[in-house]
Amino acid sequence: MQRELARDVAAHHQLRLLSADTAASPIIRLELQTDGTRRANVDRVIQFFAIEVKDDKISSVRVSFDLSDTVTAAFVASQAGAQR
Repeated sequence: MQRELARDVAAHHQLRLLSADTAASPIIRLELQTDGTRRANVDRVIQFFAIEVKDDKISSVRVSFDLSDTVTAAFVASQAGAQR
């Protein structure tokens, strides 16, 4: 966890909360800006954080991109091409 947070700080992560569903398994929608998005000439991407809770403790967090957002979909496609 500490390594991941250090990496996020180094990449200048900026987050903005767009929505939060507070159901039994919360889903949080965030706007994210990083050095990587700026290098790709993308203003921001949108991510979902799906949180599973068991016995009042977080048991898992799944992060995915909101591919229904055209800017986010273009960023994901550009990154897939860069990794080949």
